[in-house]
Amino acid sequence: MYNDCKLIHADLSEYNLLWHEEKVWVIDVSQSVEPGHPRAMEFLYRDCKNVENFFTKIGVENVLTAKELLESVSGVKVEGDGEELLPELQRHGGKKEKPHKFNPEVEGASFDHLFDMATRERSQAATAVDAEDDWELIDDDDSDSDAEEV
Repeated sequence: MYNDCKLIHADLSEYNLLWHEEKVWVIDVSQSVEPGHPRAMEFLYRDCKNVENFFTKIGVENVLTAKELLESVSGVKVEGDGEELLPELQRHGGKKEKPHKFNPEVEGASFDHLFDMATRERSQAATAVDAEDDWELIDDDDSDSDAEEV
């Protein structure tokens, strides 16, 4: 979520992680924040701590600590442990990051423009699928022309 979506859940727990079709699905993301939020790293650490606590509680071996998980996910190295970690997290919080790569076709575009683009792409994809599935139509009326009237 952090790397692909540039979001921090900010309320992650075992209740927000669903295992389905060999994948983890993260739900309840309405309170998520971007890494530029002033408390972003605190929220990420809390999410990591909740993950560490849950997997430790159910007996999973070699669970990463919250600090190790935070560093692995964010790429940010922090000093200290426990309470001394908080000022370090606050120091790293609020770093402004571009949430995605600049795409001149999308950047600054209105919702209507983006909706129209998506509609065209879906239409083109559907046309391509329809072309692969062409069926020969049979006119049933011609088959009755040889029948005798009674």
